Amino acid sequence: MSSTTTAPAAATKQPAPWRDLFLEHVNAMPSPEFSLSTIRRVRRGSSGGGGVTLEPRVRTCIFRGLWADLPVNSKNEAELNPPGVWTSDLPVFTTDARMDKMAELFDVEADADAAAAASSGEKTDDERVRGSGGGAAVEAMFWVKESMVQWRIRGRAYVLAPDDVDDGGSEAGDKTVRTIMQRMRKPGPGDDDDDDNDKGKSWSFRREIAAQFENLSPGMRGTWRNPPSGRPIELPVEDPRLKLGQKTGSLVADDLARQNFRVVVIVPDFVDRCDLSDPARGRRWFYTFLGGQAQAKTPGGQVEGEWEKVEVWP
Repeated sequence: MSSTTTAPAAATKQPAPWRDLFLEHVNAMPSPEFSLSTIRRVRRGSSGGGGVTLEPRVRTCIFRGLWADLPVNSKNEAELNPPGVWTSDLPVFTTDARMDKMAELFDVEADADAAAAASSGEKTDDERVRGSGGGAAVEAMFWVKESMVQWRIRGRAYVLAPDDVDDGGSEAGDKTVRTIMQRMRKPGPGDDDDDDNDKGKSWSFRREIAAQFENLSPGMRGTWRNPPSGRPIELPVEDPRLKLGQKTGSLVADDLARQNFRVVVIVPDFVDRCDLSDPARGRRWFYTFLGGQAQAKTPGGQVEGEWEKVEVWP
């Protein structure tokens, strides 16, 4: 049984009004790259005596589609979830559990001396960020040169680990699944049919994570068997299986890659679309998630499904 069967009723939800155009633009990019901004809480001084400062961070990530709408890849040999059961408006990217940004995605304090500790060979793994969880505020910015449109998506980022979701994997995993499922929905009519209900019972977060892994090239999958990012190359690598240039196959069969592979789901609450395709008349729209609220908050705003859409000056 999958934990997804405890999801709230989602049949009445509508696609986000920005969804189709966003996908049209991003799918036209040669490489769907975006900039991800986060906030890092840095603890200064021993035992936090120096206080905590907030520092911005940004890096380039690759858009991997929307959660529960895995992009089709004929070379993907993973067991796939049944199609047409769930869909969403939630952007996805993948990352490594050992990356520095994990503390930012979980919104936990990071020691200012962590880099120095790693350079000296000390173990700096933080158990607080090893499994599913997160929920920190992020912003993803896409510049689509082909359309001359900038998309900025603000929301919360949730991390999914392969081994602690579905069937009571962990308290944090269950909580993360429930949070994401609040923003998933049935994709079309006939949602109450018995066949759909049977499919819903067999839809699995764990299966979707493994399929995300195998949607990548074998060489890309091998990067989750790399030595720890940011560690000086002069220091010995404790696990001889960790080395550059590897290729690998199934996430289910590769315990080392599975330890490190993470899927990150952005749950958006604000989307900014700025269209500069007409030099004489730039246009811009704000989309704000309202949930069940049926009344616009902004002058000129229009409610479309669970979102408010308002045109603003660029």
